[in-house]
Amino acid sequence: MNIEKTAPRDFKPVNWKPRLTAQSQLPNIFGDAFACLLPMLTFVEVEIVGRLFLPEILLLLMLPFLLIFRGHLLLEPLPKKLILLGFIWLLSQIATDIIRDTPIEDSSRGVSKIIFLLLNFSSVYLYINGKKNRLFMFALGIALGQILMYFINPNIYAENYPWKFGYGSGVTLLIVLAAQFRFFSRRKLLSAIIILSAGLLNFYTDFRSLGLICALTGGFIIITKSVSFGYHAIKRADVAKLILFGGIAIYAITAFYRYSVNDDWFGEEVREKYLLQSTGDMGLLLGGRAEILASSQAIIDSPIIGHGSWAKNPKYVDTMLDALSQRGYALQGALNDDLIPTHSYIMGAWVEAGLAGAIFWFFALMLTLRCLTVCYQTNATYTPLISFIAFNLLWNIPFSPFGAEGRLFSAYDLSLMIVTLSMTRYLATSKLPA
Repeated sequence: MNIEKTAPRDFKPVNWKPRLTAQSQLPNIFGDAFACLLPMLTFVEVEIVGRLFLPEILLLLMLPFLLIFRGHLLLEPLPKKLILLGFIWLLSQIATDIIRDTPIEDSSRGVSKIIFLLLNFSSVYLYINGKKNRLFMFALGIALGQILMYFINPNIYAENYPWKFGYGSGVTLLIVLAAQFRFFSRRKLLSAIIILSAGLLNFYTDFRSLGLICALTGGFIIITKSVSFGYHAIKRADVAKLILFGGIAIYAITAFYRYSVNDDWFGEEVREKYLLQSTGDMGLLLGGRAEILASSQAIIDSPIIGHGSWAKNPKYVDTMLDALSQRGYALQGALNDDLIPTHSYIMGAWVEAGLAGAIFWFFALMLTLRCLTVCYQTNATYTPLISFIAFNLLWNIPFSPFGAEGRLFSAYDLSLMIVTLSMTRYLATSKLPA
């Protein structure tokens, strides 16, 4: 497709060069290599106020030097606002723990989770901002680190579900990065096919959320290449077409998965799990993420203050189980503790810290949507990687639990979103507030 013919006169494609620092080649090579090595070391962890990973310690040691030489970058509108909202979230968590008289061991873990997210973000953002290769190399390090963690320091679920809770995320990210190579990136349809194939692999291994993320990423790459949706300013008609296309795509993916499972393509275990989670009145989404029944009630009961770090209350566990039973879902066994179930970045922050935690993640959600808009409007260099990370965030914020290595990975995800926005003319021309 000829971009110049379809784009408006004032359109300018993404230009990374003005933001790249002119330095000698050798320091850049070592810096890029360290960007890969750093997240690879995630398998090394220590028990200090909960689980702390070696990359987080290294990022903390790096931060003073990064602040001296590049700290002014945090004063730009988006990173400054993110850190400010994170600080308000932190203060709200501290106040909530005091009001709720949260045990010190729980409070220290809840507060440190927020502190290290903000510290990780500050270091990662300063380290990769304006360094094009480091965006790629840090993602490569995350992928290799996830694989190494499975072999060296696996979590408790990895033995029974090695793909979903072990090396699957790392292998999938490697596939996305492979699709980013110049040979494939110049043939975007081929790049999309590679990522869609990774989605099929994840559906086959019962990693449904990652399969959906790959499917959306592949579809997004296809529409940015198409004549109907090519690189141009978004108009109302385009928004309607994108919403319609997205709705049809999600319905098609869901229908295909339902047909495949019922036809026993993915094995009897996957079929039994699907039937167990989808037989209720509200389908698979509620069956697979039943925690929303508990967390939403906890938020209704205390929307401003929250319930405290690692909030425990058997009332909300019982609420969830009763609601599932009433809606026709088969109960899958009792929970092992009285923690208020959340399984969501935004709902977990809201339940534990109150409204301020939800505002932080809502802002992150808006950043992600804006970043996808940039990728749609411009010929961004790393569109496959950026869109994959963006869709991953769009899933994780409402549907995944936050903590542990997620502090490091989400710090990179948020950094990538903001760096992408700052490396375009989007902030200067967008009607959305910065």
